[in-house]
Amino acid sequence: MEIRGIKNKPAVMLTSAFAGLAWAGLIGAIFLYKVGSSDFEFWSPARVLTYVLFLLAPALTFVPIGKALGAWWYGWLAVISWAAFGFMLEFLPHTAGWRENLTSLLFMLGAIFLIAFSLGWPIFFLLGFKLFHRRVARYDLGRSLREAFLLATYVISIFMLAALRNLNPTYAGALFFMFLAIELLFVTRSYRTN
Repeated sequence: MEIRGIKNKPAVMLTSAFAGLAWAGLIGAIFLYKVGSSDFEFWSPARVLTYVLFLLAPALTFVPIGKALGAWWYGWLAVISWAAFGFMLEFLPHTAGWRENLTSLLFMLGAIFLIAFSLGWPIFFLLGFKLFHRRVARYDLGRSLREAFLLATYVISIFMLAALRNLNPTYAGALFFMFLAIELLFVTRSYRTN
C-alpha cells in the first residue's frame, strides 16, 4: 500500500469546497434551524435535506482520503459511522439520558468508536512516514490499524467512565499511559523481529 499522488488538483479543490459546504449546511441545519426538535416531522424537507447531508458531508471528506491511501473500505466505514452518530445524536429521543437507555448508549458508543477509528487511522498511517525510516515499517498497515483501534478503545473507555460518572483526570491519564505502554510493547517487539 502506498500513498497515491494527487493528479487532478482542480477536482480535489472542488471536492474540498463541496465537502466544506456540506459540513457548513449540516452544522447550520442542526444548530441554527434545530431540525432535531419536535417542530419538524420525520419526512419534512428540512429533515430530509439533513439526512442527505449526514451522508454527503462525510462521503465528500473521507472517501477521497481512502482512495488516496489505497483503502477503499476506509471511506465507507467513515461515512457509515459519521452518519449513524449524527443521526442518533440529533434525531433519536434522548430526553431521559443515554445512561437510562442501554440500547441507545451501546449504539452511540459503537458510532463513537468508529468515528475515533476513522479519524485515527489516516493520522497514524501518515505518521508512519514521518517517524519510521525503514520501508517495511512505513507501509505497515497493521501498525496503523492497531494504533487506531487502541485510540478508539481509549476514547470509548473515557465515554464509558463518563457515563458511569467515574471520570476524573487520574483515571483518564492512567488509561492513556496504559494504552501507550501497550503500543510501545507492540512497536518494540515488531522492531526487534524485523
